[in-house]
Amino acid sequence: MEELESKLKFNQETIEAPNLCDRFSDHDLKIIAGWTWDGFCIDKASRRDWEKRTNAAMDLALQVQESKNFPWPNCSNIVFPLVSIAALQFSTKAYSNLIRGNQVYKYQVVGADPHGQARKQAGLIGRHMSWQVLNEDQAWEEQHNRLFINVAIVGQTFIKTRFSPSDGHNTSRMVTARNLVFDYFSSSVETCGRKTEIIPITRNEIYERCKRGVYHDVTEESWFKEAARVDTVEDVGDIDRDKREGLTKPQGDKNTPFTCLEQHCWMDCDGDGYAEPYIVLMESASRCILRIVARVEREEDVERDTDGSIISIRGFECYTGYTFIPDPDGSAMGKGFGTLLGPLNEAVNSAINQIFDAGTSNMLGGGFALSGAKMKAGVYTRTPGEYKVIKGAGDDVRKMLQAYPEIPIPEVMFKLLSLIIQYADRLAGSTETVVGENPGQNTPAQTYQGMLEQGTQVYKSIFKSIWRSMKEEGRKLHQLNARYLPQSTPFGKGGEVITREAYKSNADFLIPIADPDVVSDAQRINRAMAIANRAHQVPGYNVEEAEKDFLEAIGHDDVDRVFPGPYSEFYQKHPLPNPKVQQEQMKVQGIQMKLQFEKWKVTMTLMQQQKQITAQIDLLRAQAAKLIADIGAQKAATQLEAFDTLMTHMTAMAEAMNQRIEALNQTGEESGDQASGSGGNQSPPSGQGSMALPAPASDQSAGAVG
Repeated sequence: MEELESKLKFNQETIEAPNLCDRFSDHDLKIIAGWTWDGFCIDKASRRDWEKRTNAAMDLALQVQESKNFPWPNCSNIVFPLVSIAALQFSTKAYSNLIRGNQVYKYQVVGADPHGQARKQAGLIGRHMSWQVLNEDQAWEEQHNRLFINVAIVGQTFIKTRFSPSDGHNTSRMVTARNLVFDYFSSSVETCGRKTEIIPITRNEIYERCKRGVYHDVTEESWFKEAARVDTVEDVGDIDRDKREGLTKPQGDKNTPFTCLEQHCWMDCDGDGYAEPYIVLMESASRCILRIVARVEREEDVERDTDGSIISIRGFECYTGYTFIPDPDGSAMGKGFGTLLGPLNEAVNSAINQIFDAGTSNMLGGGFALSGAKMKAGVYTRTPGEYKVIKGAGDDVRKMLQAYPEIPIPEVMFKLLSLIIQYADRLAGSTETVVGENPGQNTPAQTYQGMLEQGTQVYKSIFKSIWRSMKEEGRKLHQLNARYLPQSTPFGKGGEVITREAYKSNADFLIPIADPDVVSDAQRINRAMAIANRAHQVPGYNVEEAEKDFLEAIGHDDVDRVFPGPYSEFYQKHPLPNPKVQQEQMKVQGIQMKLQFEKWKVTMTLMQQQKQITAQIDLLRAQAAKLIADIGAQKAATQLEAFDTLMTHMTAMAEAMNQRIEALNQTGEESGDQASGSGGNQSPPSGQGSMALPAPASDQSAGAVG
């Protein structure tokens, strides 16, 4: 390998430099450009077969139709959406289960925390990190939504996490596996020695960054003044072949972005025998270096010997790999539905197209015509209700023409097609139960729940893989906050303040708040409800947190407003009543309700007796009127006097009963007023009293009259 003329010492100044291109001569920059391009070509060639499979998988997912000429031109060309359905099912479940509400990350508390300070600090970090990814970096949620569907198809996607000086905060952007090139046989993106991202950069962006000193000044270079070349890194083999054949790639225009290569690599620029981590940005068509920076965040990441020589360097890794299903051959590139279902999807496409082609052939007909037939040879189009005029008798036509035999579609083909689709659904986890179809009217609830649990096992294992990647991404964001966060910054609606010192803690304790074992809203709500019920029944639970978890499980997005907690300002202004006082009040209310019931029974008895006396008075009046009509008033004077005496007595009894009823009602109201004024938060119902009435003295007289 050709050595550099300049020697660049790896120290604090090198680490903090925004661009190291001015530290190298033009000859050295050409050497570095050659290293960068050769490394990119080697890595891209190692995964050529993977790119072919990935391109075919993406075509199936997007249902791209290619022209077909077999068994005849423009024959049936249906692409069955097996891969599309599987990827859509996974992405919708992953997005709704892994990113929920306004909380994405939480910080775990490890060890004793007698005063609760560590718990309070952990809650602050979790809220700030969640606010950063959901509010400060507004593209974070969109990027991860795209990631879930891309990783389901391709099997591998990456998130690039870095601090953006122009935006002033951390950013996370999705990088497709097609645009991040490294050795296919590397075990992971973190451990591979070289990785190259294909980045389109506009002319204005390069111009601006050159003027700011971020890029090496290339505004006077000929390649920058010309139109950008396109398709320069799509296929390295095609580029080399074009050079051999003397062909030139098509040119773009002034608005076409330049294709740049950002390579994260290790280069021994100081000649000490140990390669240091650098990032090299190069324009691919011209092989011009735009920027070189050290891939180290701080001097503390460099381990040195006593004489100052470098022992090892921990370079900052900004890429986080999201793997769908690990590759069985050990590659860092995972497997997605596109490659797993690709052969089955192709088989289904072939079977469906054959069925349609057979139907088309049977419908259009055709056959053989003897040379002696009195009609022109060739293709005859036909229209329903139309008769073609030809020369010859009917028997002659039947003898001269022989139709093709009808192509029967065997029943076994439909069964085979159904079998392939069934096993493809099993592989994708898109069974009827999982996608929400009715399992049957007589299916027991427990059986259906068990079927749903088994049907989601595929998603659980994949969710755990995605969850681990989200944890690694959060760890990188935590490290960037420890480096670039201001000393004190407010965040959120409540104006909470967090300091950079809060992120001096261990980044490994930051985890996503989502639970990878729960893949449905019903499971989440049932579990939260069970914990909340146990918290109210068994001592030792944190009832406040259990209640908040339940509110979050049902999807409430403002838990603190609905349930601020027992130590909030709201509950200080509206304290809960003393349980002992409440218990005594309940006892008093029970006694009052019993007395009220007794009073009600006495009142109803008096009212019933009053009705009977009124009826007897009316009867006596009727009898007196009849007696007068029969014998006259003078002859019935004695009997009428007796009737009058009896009615006067009974009227007095009725009036006495009415006074007792009024007295009972008045006593009940006074008793209720006294109970409401005696203290307590709840007043007893009106009409409660404690009066015991004696039996009415007119019971015997009333009975005698009747």
